Amino acid sequence: MLEAILVTIDTQLVPTVVNSDFEIINKGSSQTSVSDQSAEVKLPTLSLPIFSGVTEEWLAFSDLFEAAVSNNQNLTGAQKLQYLKGSLRSDALKIVNSLSITNDNFEIA
Repeated sequence: MLEAILVTIDTQLVPTVVNSDFEIINKGSSQTSVSDQSAEVKLPTLSLPIFSGVTEEWLAFSDLFEAAVSNNQNLTGAQKLQYLKGSLRSDALKIVNSLSITNDNFEIA
């Protein structure tokens, strides 16, 4: 009896696959689309790290800053430099503070 129920349930279940375009593909049935917007998750705002020149804090700062700013191809060099200056304090800021905000100066910084 239990086996008969399991076989019935198994034959009624339709495997579901979601592809990279957020489309639900039910094997054995027609394709149903899910909008990208309904699949979005609201993430908290990412705060940029602060670096004041303490050597032990450099790696954590560098990793997060590179991921959030340096590798962001939607930002110009000038914008990246502005974000960098806004994330530095104390001695670290003094080193780059004399640079004007230009695309080329981000690479120098």
